[in-house]
Amino acid sequence: MDLHDICLAYGNENVAEVLGMTLRCLTDIRRGHTAMTVDDFFELEQKYPHFDVVKTLRKLGRVRENKERSRKFRQSRNPKETTK
Repeated sequence: MDLHDICLAYGNENVAEVLGMTLRCLTDIRRGHTAMTVDDFFELEQKYPHFDVVKTLRKLGRVRENKERSRKFRQSRNPKETTK
């Protein structure tokens, strides 16, 4: 079960509580606006042993890449640097 499946099975409010975040933060993660942390993955795997970390990584990674939200799309902090 990936993050989406866990939320459907146990409810968004319960999953947000396990992660120690607001429902809005969880929604932003599920939509690909915010990245998950190692701590998030750890907590989900501890609470839900059937949680599929790899499936979640692939699904959310694809969403974030399609929305150009992943780190590789960030602008350089040094304006003199050029991207290759």
